Amino acid sequence: MISVMIPVYNEEWYLHRCLDSVTSCSGCDLEIVIVDDGSTDGSLRICREYAQRDSRIRVFHQEHKGVSAARNRGLDLCRGQWVVFVDADDFITPDLFSEIVKRTSEDPDLILFDYSVTRAGLGGAGAESRTARGREAMLDLAGRVMTLQQLRRNGNANFRSACAKAFKKSLLDQYGIRFSTSLFFGEDLLFHTEYLLRAESYVYVPKRVYYYDVHSDSSSHRFSLTFLENHARLLEELRQALEDRGALPLLETEFSCYVLSLITSALVGVVFSPRNAMGHQEKVALCEQIQENRFCKTAIARRLQKGTLKRQILMFFFRIRWYWMTGLLCRLEHLRWERRMHGLEF
Repeated sequence: MISVMIPVYNEEWYLHRCLDSVTSCSGCDLEIVIVDDGSTDGSLRICREYAQRDSRIRVFHQEHKGVSAARNRGLDLCRGQWVVFVDADDFITPDLFSEIVKRTSEDPDLILFDYSVTRAGLGGAGAESRTARGREAMLDLAGRVMTLQQLRRNGNANFRSACAKAFKKSLLDQYGIRFSTSLFFGEDLLFHTEYLLRAESYVYVPKRVYYYDVHSDSSSHRFSLTFLENHARLLEELRQALEDRGALPLLETEFSCYVLSLITSALVGVVFSPRNAMGHQEKVALCEQIQENRFCKTAIARRLQKGTLKRQILMFFFRIRWYWMTGLLCRLEHLRWERRMHGLEF
């Protein structure tokens, strides 16, 4: 049986689309576990209406504790051999679960697919699937999670999300792998990495079966100074997970690359965000705070020529503390993002 875990919090605008896509799937043994995380809109009512019409759906309600707590409760309640996460503002193609069933004969620990951010990009026959086994293969995949290096040309696997994948419930329970409730950003990446460090095999199906809805109120696009604290905790927990499994010496470069990507995210989305009303000197103080983080300091000192050229240029000016130029580049990048969000840039 496949367990579909859907955390819900104030998603009534998207919820019908999500649940329609999941419930329309047939041809496999399925349970749909919905955890409403204290919604204050009509989300819980909608979930219960669907449960009345479809016996595969079980709905649970809790006080608002965050998406990680909702997912963890769902994991405790799931009864299937496989767990699939679907966010309430996204949707899936009708053949996702049948594709999972096809691959279970190979007995992988993980099945991962491609995703799309446009409806036109969904579906398609896809290229031939890829199976890999052994510690070296899993460490390679863990490295790709941190560096966002695809498994094939034109591939579109979302390594840093728990979605568009199928996880073995037995493995999750055996090692107590759950989402960190101390994080509100990066918890998926940490969860996925911890799983890969325990798993022994995977199947990659290069088919776009998951639609990821990017909208301006997504948590990754909101401005908050607490992102800096979150990033620091995330790096601590991620490095500890790598050390615990003896993987850090083999993935030190990949970890440093991820540190640089988090620095970029902090600079563009927090420090020099147009929504940050701080004065220049206060922003300089935030930059110095990032510089002094032990993981950031080490990654910056390595001067890795990794990532896009734009990121390398940004990190060059940040490293030499030319913060006025760093801020200018960040504002330009933020403007590009705003134009993309409003369909003005393609």
